[in-house]
Amino acid sequence: MKTAIQTASGRYFDFLRPEVRPEHVHEMAHALSMECRFGGHCRVFYSVAQHSVLTARLLPPELRLWGLLHDGCEAWLKDIPKPLKMLLKDYPALQERVQRAVADAFGLSWPEPPEVKAAELRVTATERRDVMPEGHDDDGWAEYLAGSAPLDAPIVPWAQSTAKRQFLYAYRMETGIDP
Repeated sequence: MKTAIQTASGRYFDFLRPEVRPEHVHEMAHALSMECRFGGHCRVFYSVAQHSVLTARLLPPELRLWGLLHDGCEAWLKDIPKPLKMLLKDYPALQERVQRAVADAFGLSWPEPPEVKAAELRVTATERRDVMPEGHDDDGWAEYLAGSAPLDAPIVPWAQSTAKRQFLYAYRMETGIDP
């Protein structure tokens, strides 16, 4: 059984033996800018790349690269809604394997620092307010967000090309490397 996909850059990515290198940041930026958050169930298109840039902006300089790449594995695994992830028994191990390859490739500590998750939850709370449809109070959001307050400024979704450009710009600002 084949366990690899061909990526937008033309290379093959094997889920069982993930190879991630810093030069794959273009591949990541492209895929994440094309990937809609929440399985596409937003009021408008809103990319994982924009989510990642916004998360990075909330963090101190030493954690911004982690914030930018915290969903890096989704460049290959897709943004699967959390309730579905819980039903896919092999997914957590696969997600950890690929995300760890991302962390190793970019010299990030493992596991993800808790400050990154806290920033991501604030962005998610803001996304719920600004890009998601209105829901019921008992829809599970409150438990997941655990009291994370949304940002004051509203999210204005970016076009795919803007999200990709902003992701690469944030990468350059954090690493000094022009991708």
